[in-house]
Amino acid sequence: MSPDLNRLSVPSSSRALAALATAVVAVGLAAGTLTVMAATSEPQVRDANQAFLEVDATNAVIQQTQQTVERAFSFGPRSIPAARKEATKSLVDEAVTQYADLYGPLFEQGRSTGLSITTTVRSVGVESLSDDRAELLVLADQTAASPDGQSTTGAAQLGVSAVRRDGTWKIARIELL
Repeated sequence: MSPDLNRLSVPSSSRALAALATAVVAVGLAAGTLTVMAATSEPQVRDANQAFLEVDATNAVIQQTQQTVERAFSFGPRSIPAARKEATKSLVDEAVTQYADLYGPLFEQGRSTGLSITTTVRSVGVESLSDDRAELLVLADQTAASPDGQSTTGAAQLGVSAVRRDGTWKIARIELL
Protein backbone atom coordinates (compact mmCIF):
# COMPACT_ATOMS: atom_id res chain seq x y z
CA MET A 1 0.00 0.00 0.00
CA SER A 2 1.61 3.27 -1.11
CA PRO A 3 1.20 6.41 0.98
CA ASP A 4 -1.28 8.98 -0.19
CA LEU A 5 0.87 12.03 -0.86
CA ASN A 6 -2.16 14.28 -0.68
CA ARG A 7 -2.65 13.34 2.94
CA LEU A 8 0.90 14.29 4.05
CA SER A 9 1.00 17.54 5.89
CA VAL A 10 3.78 19.93 6.68
CA PRO A 11 3.85 20.95 10.32
CA SER A 12 2.24 24.32 10.68
CA SER A 13 3.48 25.38 14.07
CA SER A 14 6.73 27.28 14.28
CA ARG A 15 7.96 24.92 17.04
CA ALA A 16 7.52 21.82 14.90
CA LEU A 17 9.24 23.52 11.95
CA ALA A 18 12.14 24.58 14.16
CA ALA A 19 12.55 21.01 15.52
CA LEU A 20 12.47 19.55 12.02
CA ALA A 21 15.01 22.09 10.76
CA THR A 22 17.30 21.40 13.72
CA ALA A 23 17.17 17.66 13.06
CA VAL A 24 17.99 18.15 9.36
CA VAL A 25 20.92 20.42 10.18
CA ALA A 26 22.24 18.00 12.85
CA VAL A 27 22.12 15.04 10.43
CA GLY A 28 23.84 17.14 7.76
CA LEU A 29 26.60 18.22 10.14
CA ALA A 30 27.14 14.65 11.35
CA ALA A 31 27.37 13.38 7.77
CA GLY A 32 29.79 16.15 6.84
CA THR A 33 31.97 15.53 9.89
CA LEU A 34 32.14 11.78 9.19
CA THR A 35 33.02 12.43 5.55
CA VAL A 36 35.87 14.78 6.49
CA MET A 37 37.16 12.34 9.13
CA ALA A 38 37.12 9.44 6.67
CA ALA A 39 38.92 11.46 4.01
CA THR A 40 41.69 12.69 6.31
CA SER A 41 42.31 9.60 8.43
CA GLU A 42 45.26 7.34 7.62
CA PRO A 43 44.57 3.67 7.02
CA GLN A 44 45.87 1.27 9.67
CA VAL A 45 48.40 -0.44 7.42
CA ARG A 46 50.33 -1.98 10.29
CA ASP A 47 47.29 -3.96 11.37
CA ALA A 48 46.45 -5.08 7.85
CA ASN A 49 47.51 -8.43 6.40
CA GLN A 50 50.55 -7.56 4.30
CA ALA A 51 51.11 -11.10 2.98
CA PHE A 52 49.82 -10.23 -0.49
CA LEU A 53 51.01 -6.64 -0.50
CA GLU A 54 54.61 -6.81 0.68
CA VAL A 55 56.30 -9.33 -1.63
CA ASP A 56 59.80 -8.84 -0.21
CA ALA A 57 58.64 -9.27 3.40
CA THR A 58 56.56 -12.33 2.45
CA ASN A 59 59.51 -13.91 0.65
CA ALA A 60 61.82 -13.18 3.60
CA VAL A 61 59.58 -14.86 6.16
CA ILE A 62 59.07 -17.86 3.84
CA GLN A 63 62.80 -18.25 3.17
CA GLN A 64 63.88 -17.86 6.80
CA THR A 65 61.16 -20.21 8.09
CA GLN A 66 62.01 -22.86 5.49
CA GLN A 67 65.70 -22.65 6.37
CA THR A 68 65.00 -22.94 10.10
CA VAL A 69 62.68 -25.93 9.72
CA GLU A 70 65.07 -27.81 7.43
CA ARG A 71 68.13 -27.16 9.61
CA ALA A 72 66.63 -27.51 13.10
CA PHE A 73 64.37 -30.46 12.25
CA SER A 74 67.03 -32.54 10.47
CA PHE A 75 69.78 -34.43 12.27
CA GLY A 76 71.94 -37.52 12.32
CA PRO A 77 73.91 -39.06 15.17
CA ARG A 78 76.83 -36.69 14.52
CA SER A 79 74.81 -33.59 13.60
CA ILE A 80 72.64 -33.27 16.70
CA PRO A 81 74.75 -30.33 17.99
CA ALA A 82 74.23 -28.48 14.68
CA ALA A 83 70.44 -29.01 14.84
CA ARG A 84 70.37 -27.77 18.43
CA LYS A 85 72.51 -24.76 17.52
CA GLU A 86 70.08 -23.82 14.73
CA ALA A 87 67.15 -24.24 17.13
CA THR A 88 68.83 -22.06 19.75
CA LYS A 89 69.49 -19.36 17.15
CA SER A 90 66.09 -19.49 15.41
CA LEU A 91 63.43 -20.49 17.97
CA VAL A 92 61.97 -18.26 20.68
CA ASP A 93 59.12 -18.19 23.18
CA GLU A 94 56.87 -21.30 23.18
CA ALA A 95 58.74 -22.89 20.30
CA VAL A 96 61.81 -23.50 22.48
CA THR A 97 59.88 -25.79 24.83
CA GLN A 98 57.85 -27.34 22.02
CA TYR A 99 61.05 -28.22 20.14
CA ALA A 100 62.64 -29.73 23.24
CA ASP A 101 59.53 -31.84 23.86
CA LEU A 102 59.39 -33.03 20.24
CA TYR A 103 63.06 -33.52 19.49
CA GLY A 104 64.60 -34.33 22.88
CA PRO A 105 63.49 -37.99 22.70
CA LEU A 106 64.49 -38.20 19.03
CA PHE A 107 67.97 -36.91 19.82
CA GLU A 108 68.31 -39.67 22.44
CA GLN A 109 67.32 -42.23 19.80
CA GLY A 110 69.77 -40.67 17.39
CA ARG A 111 72.59 -41.08 19.86
CA SER A 112 71.67 -44.59 20.98
CA THR A 113 70.44 -46.20 17.75
CA GLY A 114 71.92 -44.03 15.00
CA LEU A 115 68.52 -42.65 13.92
CA SER A 116 68.66 -39.84 11.36
CA ILE A 117 65.81 -37.54 10.37
CA THR A 118 65.85 -35.40 7.26
CA THR A 119 63.21 -32.71 6.88
CA THR A 120 62.59 -31.26 3.44
CA VAL A 121 60.16 -28.36 3.20
CA ARG A 122 57.90 -28.70 0.16
CA SER A 123 55.85 -25.54 0.59
CA VAL A 124 55.35 -22.61 2.93
CA GLY A 125 52.17 -20.56 2.85
CA VAL A 126 51.78 -17.27 4.63
CA GLU A 127 48.35 -16.94 6.22
CA SER A 128 48.96 -13.50 7.67
CA LEU A 129 51.83 -11.06 7.88
CA SER A 130 52.30 -7.81 9.75
CA ASP A 131 55.42 -5.79 10.47
CA ASP A 132 56.67 -8.18 13.15
CA ARG A 133 54.37 -11.25 13.20
CA ALA A 134 53.47 -13.95 10.72
CA GLU A 135 51.30 -17.04 10.70
CA LEU A 136 52.46 -19.76 8.31
CA LEU A 137 51.61 -23.26 7.16
CA VAL A 138 54.64 -25.44 6.46
CA LEU A 139 54.30 -28.64 4.43
CA ALA A 140 57.32 -30.92 4.63
CA ASP A 141 58.48 -34.48 4.09
CA GLN A 142 60.38 -36.17 6.89
CA THR A 143 62.50 -39.22 6.28
CA ALA A 144 63.66 -41.31 9.23
CA ALA A 145 66.57 -43.63 8.51
CA SER A 146 68.39 -46.19 10.61
CA PRO A 147 72.05 -47.18 10.19
CA ASP A 148 71.06 -50.50 8.62
CA GLY A 149 69.51 -48.72 5.63
CA GLN A 150 65.86 -48.93 6.69
CA SER A 151 63.95 -45.72 6.05
CA THR A 152 60.45 -44.35 6.02
CA THR A 153 59.08 -41.05 4.75
CA GLY A 154 56.01 -39.23 5.95
CA ALA A 155 54.35 -35.89 5.47
CA ALA A 156 54.51 -33.24 8.16
CA GLN A 157 52.19 -30.27 8.42
CA LEU A 158 53.11 -27.49 10.82
CA GLY A 159 51.31 -24.36 11.85
CA VAL A 160 54.03 -21.87 12.66
CA SER A 161 53.93 -18.46 14.29
CA ALA A 162 56.96 -16.34 13.52
CA VAL A 163 58.14 -13.06 15.02
CA ARG A 164 60.69 -10.64 13.66
CA ARG A 165 63.43 -9.85 16.14
CA ASP A 166 66.51 -7.83 15.28
CA GLY A 167 65.58 -8.02 11.60
CA THR A 168 65.35 -11.83 11.52
CA TRP A 169 62.26 -14.03 11.49
CA LYS A 170 62.25 -16.52 14.36
CA ILE A 171 59.77 -19.30 15.05
CA ALA A 172 57.77 -18.53 18.20
CA ARG A 173 55.18 -21.34 18.14
CA ILE A 174 54.94 -24.75 16.47
CA GLU A 175 51.69 -26.64 16.05
CA LEU A 176 51.62 -30.12 14.55
CA LEU A 177 48.62 -30.38 12.26
